[in-house]
Parts: sequence; C-alpha cells; structure tokens
Amino acid sequence: MSDVSIVIAGSAGQGIETVADFMASVLKNSGLSVFTTREFMSRIRGGTNSLQLRVSDETIGSYSLKSDIIIPLTETALNHLKTYNRIQDKSIIIIDESLAEKTANEEYQEIKAPLKETANTVGGAIYINTIAAGIVLSIFKVNKSTVEKYLKTRFSSKGEETVNKNINAYIQGTQLGKKLLKNTEYTPPQQITKEQLLISGTTAIALGAIAGGCNFISSYPMSPSTGVLTYLSQKALEYGIIVDQSEDEISAINKGLGAWYAGARAMVTTSGGGFALMNEGLSLAGMTETPMVIHLAQRPGPATGLPTRTEQGDLLCSLHAGH
Repeated sequence: MSDVSIVIAGSAGQGIETVADFMASVLKNSGLSVFTTREFMSRIRGGTNSLQLRVSDETIGSYSLKSDIIIPLTETALNHLKTYNRIQDKSIIIIDESLAEKTANEEYQEIKAPLKETANTVGGAIYINTIAAGIVLSIFKVNKSTVEKYLKTRFSSKGEETVNKNINAYIQGTQLGKKLLKNTEYTPPQQITKEQLLISGTTAIALGAIAGGCNFISSYPMSPSTGVLTYLSQKALEYGIIVDQSEDEISAINKGLGAWYAGARAMVTTSGGGFALMNEGLSLAGMTETPMVIHLAQRPGPATGLPTRTEQGDLLCSLHAGH
C-alpha cells in the first residue's frame, strides 16, 4: 500500500483548514482515499495548530504520527511538530525561503520554495496556501480540470478575478513542485474509486442525528462540537428541528432533559469543558431515568490551558461522569 502523510502547521487564521480541504477534495475527486485529522488545542486563542492529510490507495480511517511532507507556515511550526515527534528523518519540509532563514536547522530535510515571492506575482500573500497546495499536488496524478472545477466552486462567491488568481497560483505551485520534488523517492498512490463520500465527522454526527429522528438540539457553542449545532440549524426547517443556542452548558442539558420529558428526541453537543459543566444534568438524567444524547467532541482535556493539551482527559472524564 502507498500511504502518504501531509502535515500543515501554522497559526489560527492562516487558512490551514482551507488548503487541507482543497487538497482532500481534489485528491478524493481524483480517485484516491483521503483522511484528515485536525488538531484542537485546549486554549481560548493563539498558539500553533496542525492538520494532517493522509492519502492512500486503500481505505484509511485513522491518524498517523508519520509525516512525509510538512508545510510550516510560521516560525514556531517546526518546533511545535518536533515536540510531539511529528518530524522523522525522511520527512520532506517545504518551507518559504524567507521563513527558512529564521528557522534554519541542519537536521531537517528542507526544500526552500519562493512561496511569498510567487504569491506576490499572483496577487498577494493570501495565495501562498494555494501555491503550497500546488507544490504538493504536483506529485499526484491530478487533472487540471478537477482542480479548476473545485476552485471555481469554492471561490465563485468572491468573483471571477479571485477564481482566476487561485487557478494561476495553483499552476505556479505545480511548476515549482515539479522542479523542487523531482528527485524525491516517492510513488504516488494509485486511483481506487471516485464514488466514495468525502464527509467530516461533524457532518456525519449531524446526519446520524437526523436519521435517528432528532427534533431538538440545545447547546452552547464550543469547538470542535459547534459544527453539529450549526449544521442542524441549517436543516431545522427542512426536518422540523427546534434549535436552541443556550446561555451556557448547564442550561443546554437541562433544556434537553425537558424536551425528552415532553416527548421530543433531543441531543446536546459540547466538548470537554462544557461536558464537565453538564455533569449535574447527567446525574439528574440518571436519577429520573430520562434519556439523553450527548455529543462529546473530544479535544485534549476537560479544562482549558497548557496542562491538558497533551492528554486524553475527555475520555477519562466521560467514562466517570456523574455523581
């Protein structure tokens, strides 16, 4: 099996999810199996995050510590990945020339690319991500028409000029990739099927709730669980779902219990810190034998801050929740 791991690391707001979605969609539409894992740190804002895209010629469904190709977008990205043993001897690091000067390290296999310089010729730094995607996708057998179709759909709301600049940025990236990666020892995965469904875990949970007859959701927004709340709110009129954005998690679970008592099929969606606040409601559900569906979107731990960022506290907390 050919299995390639692509890791993108940078700050929140740099668009690492956008570029990963771009590559995943294009590779899936080209017939390859893809699996994306996002990293959610237990903090309010800031810091370095990463995202892994695995590409294979067989169906995959898990995260891997292996990093074949790494794209760091900030000065702190490589140290962040190194801390968690995400960089191996064979890892190829595609890094902007100006950034490489600040993070120079002889132990890494760095391929310096003129990302910013090329982006400025296209239309500005905002196109760096599309260029980086082009470099990576150059090693796969991707039809230009597949990429153009995705970019036209993705950026059509921003106007024809933006679409054309992104297409140009992608072409510039593939040209760079053919030069920079021509000597890499790599065999791209073979196409398997174009009929697979590319779907996020968030959407899968929401669709499962709809299929199960969910007609009430009450939640307080908290990443990475918020997507279920927003998806069901978008489908509320179509499927007759009452959606309540509560003032806090305690209120959310109590409203959900009230809905069940009234005969509805309710659920709440939250993450670690929010679930910790729901424990009294969970105990109430146990005492009154009231059904309750709780979607707990796991992140490092039930609290917010540095001590919980590397553990799996959400799992332990959920196993022993309640009084």
